[in-house]
Amino acid sequence: MARHFGTIVLCLFCGVLILGGVHCSRPTVYVCFETTDCPKDQTYTCVNGECKLNSGSSNTEKTVSDGGTSDNNSTDGSSETCLELQSRSCYTGPAGTLNKGACRQGDQTCLDGKWGACLNQILPQAEICDGRDNNCNGQVDETCQCKPGEAQGCYTGPPSTQGQGACKAGTRVCQANKIWGPCQDQTVPVEEQCDQIDNDCDGTVDEDCKKCKTGEKRECYTGPPGTEGVGSCVKGVQGCGGTQQWSACFNQIVPTFEYCDGKDNDCNGIVDDNCKECEPGTWRECYPTLPGVPANLQPCVAQGGKWVCKGACYTGRQNCSAGGKYLDCVGMLLPRAEDCNGKDDDCDGQVDEQLSPPLCNTAAKGACIGAVKKCDSTRGWLPCTLDDYARQNRDYEKLETRCDGKDNDCNGKIDENCQNICNPGQSRKCFDGLDAQKNKGICKEGIQTCTGSKQWGPCVNQVLPKAETCNKIDDDCDGFIDESYPQQGQACNTGKPGLCSTGFYACTNGVITCPQSFQPRVEICNGKDDNCNGQIDEGAAQYTFYRDADGDGFGDPKQTTKACVAPIGYVTNNKDCYDNNRFVYPGQFAFFSNNRGDGSFDYNCDGVQQKRFTTPGSCRNCQSAVIDIGFLDPNPACGQSGKWVDKCRFDVGACYPITIPKNQECR
Repeated sequence: MARHFGTIVLCLFCGVLILGGVHCSRPTVYVCFETTDCPKDQTYTCVNGECKLNSGSSNTEKTVSDGGTSDNNSTDGSSETCLELQSRSCYTGPAGTLNKGACRQGDQTCLDGKWGACLNQILPQAEICDGRDNNCNGQVDETCQCKPGEAQGCYTGPPSTQGQGACKAGTRVCQANKIWGPCQDQTVPVEEQCDQIDNDCDGTVDEDCKKCKTGEKRECYTGPPGTEGVGSCVKGVQGCGGTQQWSACFNQIVPTFEYCDGKDNDCNGIVDDNCKECEPGTWRECYPTLPGVPANLQPCVAQGGKWVCKGACYTGRQNCSAGGKYLDCVGMLLPRAEDCNGKDDDCDGQVDEQLSPPLCNTAAKGACIGAVKKCDSTRGWLPCTLDDYARQNRDYEKLETRCDGKDNDCNGKIDENCQNICNPGQSRKCFDGLDAQKNKGICKEGIQTCTGSKQWGPCVNQVLPKAETCNKIDDDCDGFIDESYPQQGQACNTGKPGLCSTGFYACTNGVITCPQSFQPRVEICNGKDDNCNGQIDEGAAQYTFYRDADGDGFGDPKQTTKACVAPIGYVTNNKDCYDNNRFVYPGQFAFFSNNRGDGSFDYNCDGVQQKRFTTPGSCRNCQSAVIDIGFLDPNPACGQSGKWVDKCRFDVGACYPITIPKNQECR
């Protein structure tokens, strides 16, 4: 790195000569920030804070463009003589690189009869992936490996093992710096595990495995040495299966993060030391407890380590902060007002209950006033029919004939078709339901008798329709039996184990039944009882997962467990070289001034502690307005403090570096 420290060298140099008794004669120097600050009577250009005559004047050296200095006759000014404060263009880079890519010429100023250093030139640099020709060879980013976002297959194991046994290729993605990232999701050879899998990918399964006696059991523990029996850590049990091989270690408890639960979770002999409520970067399901609602009626409750929700309600997510504390629960669905949609919106275990039906017609008249729509679980609120009006008000008539002083046909008129045609004591059949319901199902006609006022009296002994139930009877007199019933569409429990427990109510021969929705199927590794035998994931293939204690997505190859799905805190890869620091993982690009926790600075797991600052700091003897920013020798070790060149001072003919303390960063 380099930095300009000003244009004070000439003035200081001249001041030294004057103090020494030597007269310093030089033409007037005009200081500027831009060309408009220079005198207007001559053609000047602002160069490095000083007004200089343009090419063509007697005081200015020719530039490259008019036949002056080029990249083939560049000079450092060490031997040529010149006029005091005379300036010219310069370039000290390799021949053929000037004006290629980023390379540009600089300028020299004559001091004490000799040309000074070439300032402000841009020389070839190491090529970096930034879309520029940094090394000035006419090619852009020729050393870059790939295009950002590009993906390709990869495999870092021995070539002969790819595709053998458990070994498979992974994928790597091109990063922003156009360098390939680490190979993810590959499986490379590991030590043979005696699990009927070719773990070391040599073409042979479970070779050199120690056999055991079928049915034999023994204690086991896979945690770090010295942790067994300390704190929460306890041994587990292994069983010998039919293949005479030891199973995974079950029911053991190995060290985990220290949680604030009054237990020694990390098994170091100290309870709740540096404890965390949760593992930073992880999350858990959550649901708030509703105030005033009994525990057994809460929409979502935790049962057996899992959340069980009623109806449409579902759980949210609680993220764990960097400080190891759970944040607020977000993303959950709370109970809502029940609507006609075939769902349990208020999450109380019932569907479409206690609804507030909308009116059939807000402008209804007569007997139709107050009639409401009917709910259908699959179609929602149904438009009102004449049957709906008749069912909700016995006074309703499609054609008004009752002569009862009411607007029976809802047209705004009362008894408009009424005729006193009966004689006192006369009787006739009657039915207040719809004509289409008359004498269907349970519906029966009644008898109407003419009163002394020659008006027909009420219809007695008639049987009107009612809500349909599952009883092999046409209760609503529509010609269909058991086509609907209160439990229709609701889920039920068959009483069988596993997936076979789920069912939906059905009406069978007048009896409510609960047929199962799923039939037994082959058991797979998914945390469910697929074959309905009361056991979960029995016989299903298990996989090896690696403990990710620091939550960086990379697992510890020494801390493994066997399971169908990854337990919380475990991942599928084993590439973490230090699993107690979430900033340590393959592909880490940042540098750090503190060791990762075990004294090492290898943050990117490449086996090397790479220093960030290696270029020595220097003032270049104050012969240039550019200095090198860096450490003075000796260059400090990783994490150690050194003297960092921050500025330079030229004083009475001597050059002094101004340093500040700074720690060396590594990765």
